[in-house]
Amino acid sequence: MHTLVASLLSTAPLLAASGAGGEIVWRADHAMVMERARAEGRVVFVAVDLKDEARCDHFVDDVYSERAVRELAERTLNLVGSGEVHRKGDGECPRLSSVSCRDHMRTLAALREAHLGVNASGTVAVPQHLWLDSSGAVLLCVPYEMSVEEMLWCFVTALRRADPELELAMPQEARAPRRLLFGHAYTPADGDGLARGLTADELEAEIKRLKSSLFGGGRIGSMTKILFTAHRDAVEYAELEFGRSLMTWSGNDYLRRSLHSLGRISPAEFWVVPADFADHGDPRVRSEVAVALEQLAAPRSYKLVKRALGKEKDPSVERCWLRALGAAGHAESGARKVLLKAAASDDGEVLRWNAILALGHLAGHEDVREFLVAALAEGGGARLAAACAMAISRDAHYLGPLAEAVGEATEGELFLALEVLRGADLRRLEPVVRRVGRDDLRRERVFFGAEGVEDD
Repeated sequence: MHTLVASLLSTAPLLAASGAGGEIVWRADHAMVMERARAEGRVVFVAVDLKDEARCDHFVDDVYSERAVRELAERTLNLVGSGEVHRKGDGECPRLSSVSCRDHMRTLAALREAHLGVNASGTVAVPQHLWLDSSGAVLLCVPYEMSVEEMLWCFVTALRRADPELELAMPQEARAPRRLLFGHAYTPADGDGLARGLTADELEAEIKRLKSSLFGGGRIGSMTKILFTAHRDAVEYAELEFGRSLMTWSGNDYLRRSLHSLGRISPAEFWVVPADFADHGDPRVRSEVAVALEQLAAPRSYKLVKRALGKEKDPSVERCWLRALGAAGHAESGARKVLLKAAASDDGEVLRWNAILALGHLAGHEDVREFLVAALAEGGGARLAAACAMAISRDAHYLGPLAEAVGEATEGELFLALEVLRGADLRRLEPVVRRVGRDDLRRERVFFGAEGVEDD
């Protein structure tokens, strides 16, 4: 799935077990849905599901049934694909209500043929969600995790992009997901034959195999699968392995690489792992801790990040904590207060620029919008940092101010930020952000792009 450095570990409760299906009305026939979408100018919402994969179970149990999600899904035509039989016969599927198992199996085959990104192994990412325009072209694609707030953002954004005249307010709590693609579907790396977390039975077998062959071949690949699996047993096994390796032969470089990899691929609940090293004596390790927490963006890590920022004495690490604070504290008024103060401070320009970058994680707040628009009028690093923050936010509010700042230019860093805000992959902006932030640490999950999180 991903190139991962040996074993990563963690401790945290993860996603709930599966139950009966959600409330979205799924349609039974792909061809008829696409014909209706063309005739009526409708957006099509697509979901790819697998029972007992914890992320999928979370969507079925906790996301599709949310009232705000259901109400927006009433504006779209909805297709769900799954390759499993949950009930024999032609009755309604007990997991994915309103269609039969035969229906969602046929739908999956049609989706693979027409819309999904399929790698050389014939694998598609599970779960994943797409929003298609009336012609069947991809508006948005989000593989793997997505919260209710992020799904709301995707629905509104897709509907607005399909119909620029539509008057549809963005919910205050809505925000763009991390793994977000505009205009194309996600294709797993060609070497990835799974592209999903393990089911409970698969996880049990994988752990049993690893326990019986501590130094056997394929260990890294097995650990990668486990660490990408949002299941309590995976967490417990990972915690054991992580502690064992760090207590024996591994050093700080190994720890740094492992923490970075964890930030790239693990569910947000894994935040407790880097949290254990927030006070590490090596500033390079603390920087990787902060970057991992920025990539995971777990709200439960906010207090830890705020505390670590307050204690940090090394400016090279402090700037990383500032950006982690924005990601973890995106819904916290305290985070906005700290970051707005740091973004206006004259204590050091690099710290200030990183605080401005961190504001990009705080989409939808009027005081942040006002500050970034004002910073865009400045020169030098503050101007560029503000443009990058606008692009990171994916907040359509900034399209006007940023377009005005770019003017007639058709190249350059400000123009690139505008292109990203309009829908280009955030990955294109990563080198610019690294330069303005004076920080060489990669943030592949933040700057997600067409080739996904597999890149080194």
